[in-house]
Amino acid sequence: MNLEMLRKIEFFNLLSEKELELIYNSCFIITKSKNNILFYEGETAKSFYFLLQGSLKLYKSGTMGKEVIIDEFNNPTIFAEVATLQETTFPTTAIITSNVSKIAIMEKDILEKYVVTNFIELKEKLAHIWAINITSGSSDELEKKLSNLYHAP
Repeated sequence: MNLEMLRKIEFFNLLSEKELELIYNSCFIITKSKNNILFYEGETAKSFYFLLQGSLKLYKSGTMGKEVIIDEFNNPTIFAEVATLQETTFPTTAIITSNVSKIAIMEKDILEKYVVTNFIELKEKLAHIWAINITSGSSDELEKKLSNLYHAP
């Protein structure tokens, strides 16, 4: 992975070069193929996930094994960050949908240590970034995501 891949993630737009490098150096990269599961609904969330290349979907298990798609990602992005921040379980399962996907993973405690020891102001930047991330997209996309979440079992 190079630093340019992280720069493509809107989540990191407000970070300085030094902050981005520290995060980059704290990630490890995995490569997964189509239909591989990254995490399951109900597992404890302990890490931040960044899609660098490829695509994936987040879904909930519905009645009689039916999948209810909550979101799909085809561009570099962060995902499942809310569960990690809230120290709860993943509300969805993440599955790779492209032939090959690259994912950067950073443990939550590494980010917290970084924030406390290096850049306390980064917490404010991250809060701002998450607020933008949650409300990004068209109103139709947001309504669809909320509807899928509401109607999922």
